[in-house]
Amino acid sequence: MNKDKGASFPLGRKVVILAGVLGLAAMFFSSMLYRWENPGLQKAMRQQTAEAPSGGAPSGGAPEGMGGLAGMDMEGVRAMIAGLEKRLEENPKDLEALLQLASIRTMRGDKDAAAGFLDRAEAVAGTDKLALMDIAGRWYELDRYDKAAEALEIILKAEPDEMFAHYNLGVLYKYRLNQPEKAEEHLRKVAEGKHDFEDLREQAKKALEDG
Repeated sequence: MNKDKGASFPLGRKVVILAGVLGLAAMFFSSMLYRWENPGLQKAMRQQTAEAPSGGAPSGGAPEGMGGLAGMDMEGVRAMIAGLEKRLEENPKDLEALLQLASIRTMRGDKDAAAGFLDRAEAVAGTDKLALMDIAGRWYELDRYDKAAEALEIILKAEPDEMFAHYNLGVLYKYRLNQPEKAEEHLRKVAEGKHDFEDLREQAKKALEDG
């Protein structure tokens, strides 16, 4: 496999693919987002406030409309956001900061702001395969399946034989974008192509047989 090109992206583990849940016509994305590798951000986004009264936000907690962040350590979230924004002031092309801010905005329900950070991240990422695979997953979280597909298409322009991108695109086109011809094209490349990812090949075959 070719060496990744483009912006530096500090991921040490293999990208987990988008997977079609056959029979349910659904998909999920499980990516190695460094927000969960960062203890400070993980604590800020996940820690429940033990003193929170039932039926309402805790003192100093999230206002109404904050979704999954209600009742969490919002001071930690604010501090994290401030630190990431400072990093962007110093380096507007800080890919990690852009993606972390996109994640935070997504969790806070601010989809427009999240999309803005993702657009900037995609411009910085260039043809970096790992970054684009991650960006595709984040677009998926925002229900922007068209943008997820665009990010994966960029990967294939640089690496036409990248089977994970082909599979992900096949699943997107089949289950989310209602473009069966494109779906079959990408899934068939995985099902019939020359590569060593036999589990992926079997998943592609199942997707082709589904409906």
